[in-house]
Amino acid sequence: MVTGEKPKADLVSKKVRERIENATYFLGIFTRRDRLKGRREWTTSAWVIDEKAYALANRKKLILLREAGVQSIGGIQGDYEYIEFTRDRLDDLFIKLVPILRNLATPTGPQT
Repeated sequence: MVTGEKPKADLVSKKVRERIENATYFLGIFTRRDRLKGRREWTTSAWVIDEKAYALANRKKLILLREAGVQSIGGIQGDYEYIEFTRDRLDDLFIKLVPILRNLATPTGPQT
């Protein structure tokens, strides 16, 4: 992501936390990382799982995208709703995602 910010010597985790704190919504994209031995499932990035937990703790609205085959997207908050996608059908993902983003962009905010 290009932010126009000048690089500075700081902790990446601090920058990530600050951006989450200043955001209204959190979009987590859980992609395949390492295949689990002897299984047809994959791990995902521990960073994204931690970021999701931090966003949830900071009462952010979550939009979660989970690639098919990813085993888990996080313990106690792992039952949060998500949109599943496959890399070969990203068009299907966008068809599902656009109405959600439109809803969030309405002046009255998200409908519950």
